Amino acid sequence: MDVFKIEKNKSYFIFHISSAEVLGSIVSYDFESKKPKIVFFTKKKIEFNKNLESDIFKKNTENALEKVCQSLEDYLSILGQEVIDRAFVFLTSPWVKKNIFTLNDERISPFKVSEKYLKGIIENAGSIKDNETLLKVDIMSIKANGYNVTLPDLIDKKVSKLEISLLDTVLKKRMEKGLDGVIGSKFPFLETTFLGFLPTFFNQIQKIYNTDSDFAFLDFSGEYSDFGLFIDNKIEVLSAYPIGINKILRILVVEKIAKNFDQAEYLFDLYLKKRLDEDVSLKIKNVVDKESGSLREFIKKVSGGKMEIDLIGDIFVFTPSFKTQVIVKDLKIFKNLIFIDKLFLKDFVFVEDEKYFNNFIALEGQYIFDVF
Repeated sequence: MDVFKIEKNKSYFIFHISSAEVLGSIVSYDFESKKPKIVFFTKKKIEFNKNLESDIFKKNTENALEKVCQSLEDYLSILGQEVIDRAFVFLTSPWVKKNIFTLNDERISPFKVSEKYLKGIIENAGSIKDNETLLKVDIMSIKANGYNVTLPDLIDKKVSKLEISLLDTVLKKRMEKGLDGVIGSKFPFLETTFLGFLPTFFNQIQKIYNTDSDFAFLDFSGEYSDFGLFIDNKIEVLSAYPIGINKILRILVVEKIAKNFDQAEYLFDLYLKKRLDEDVSLKIKNVVDKESGSLREFIKKVSGGKMEIDLIGDIFVFTPSFKTQVIVKDLKIFKNLIFIDKLFLKDFVFVEDEKYFNNFIALEGQYIFDVF
């Protein structure tokens, strides 16, 4: 990934691509509130397709992205003078693949941990195939001489034992080329940076809460649920499972409970409000119970002997809406649920118009101004 420094006096595009929709926004930095500012927001649904691996679904995703780019272009043409410095594209599962691994360096004589040393670790880390692009390698945690340390505290210090927990994010080259081509057709001189959503979510948990305690995290916002356990200052478990709010809505369409994705969303909202006929409500309840039950069993399985699942203290859950919270609460296997939702995120970004607020963009906007 190219290295650059973000500038607070410039504006940026943020795109968020899941299996159901493409979000697009313009973000800048508000110097008065000292927060990222969501200037504009738009979204387009991806045309429904049963097979997420098909070329048709890839094309449908690119079509939705093209419509989002058109909305952004139209908005910029009204402003007249707004200049966008770079585009950030955040992707969720199944578009990206994540891997966790640990690097150990132990020597007889103490050695200096320079920025060059750490850069070499990141540049040589990760494992990719010929048809993949390594988007980013994130240092998730560090132990020096057996003690938990932060990256700034480690630079230019001498240690004899170093344990670095890393997470890499990988994207298929054909997907990267297709998405980059769509953005480039509308904004030909714009540099594009592709990133995974999960590392962003995890990074912000650590920053906001500054926790050294063991915790769990769950992204239940899309087609897949990403679940992880952070134990003894490193990610011990990270796994994706094909269930999320988008998948539940997709099942409602496949099983003909709903005619299309929009109607599935509408029916699900009525289901939560207990305003559906009993027979339709029961059909939806059966889908929810089955899917949430399988997620519960999956979490128990991947946790294994790492931690008793019902003894986990904090679990941080990313939720795009109230409906996802209801499902996660019904799992009833966590002691303390902390939802990273609008109620939480609104304190970390600035919006003049509430219709432009979005949970994904809020988290990602904060991330780019923190990290780059």
